[in-house]
Amino acid sequence: MRIGVDEVSWKRHHHYLTLVTDHEAKKIVWGAEGKDTATLDRFFDQLGSDRAAALEAVSMDMGASFNKSVRAEGHAPQAVICIDPFHAVKLVTEALDTVRRATWNELRKLPDQAAAKKFKGARWALLKRPENLTEEQSSTLRKLRRRGGDLWQGDAQSRFPSSGVV
Repeated sequence: MRIGVDEVSWKRHHHYLTLVTDHEAKKIVWGAEGKDTATLDRFFDQLGSDRAAALEAVSMDMGASFNKSVRAEGHAPQAVICIDPFHAVKLVTEALDTVRRATWNELRKLPDQAAAKKFKGARWALLKRPENLTEEQSSTLRKLRRRGGDLWQGDAQSRFPSSGVV
C-alpha cells in the first residue's frame, strides 16, 4: 500500500488539516486538524501496527514532522519516503537559480560585459521544457554546455550542503 500525506490550510492560513491519501484508491482516507508529528501519529494509532507494516511508500513534502512520525517505531519505518514532485522541483529550481546568479555575477566582473549581458537571459532557458525553448534559448543552452562549469554540471551540492538532498 502506498499513501500520501500533506497539509492544507483554511481561514487565511491560520488553521491546518493533515490529509492522508491512498494512492491506489485515489481517495482521501483520513484527515485531522493540525500539521505536526502528533497529528500524523494519531493516523498511525488508528491504522494499527499490522496495516502500518504493510505500507511500502509514503509521499510527502520535505517537512520534518511527517518524516518523524512515519519513521517512528510501530509506524512505518520500512516505508520508502517519496518527496512530492512540487517540493523536489522547487528545491532544484532554487538551487539552479542560485548557481546561475553566482555565475552571472562572476561574468559581470570581467572587463568584457558582453558575456554577462548574453548570459542574463539564461534563467528561462534553464527552466523551460526543452520542447518549449525558442531558438535563442536553445542557442543559450548550447553555449552553456560548451562553457561547462558549475551551472552546466549541476554541482550545487557543494554550494548547498545543508539542503540534505543528494
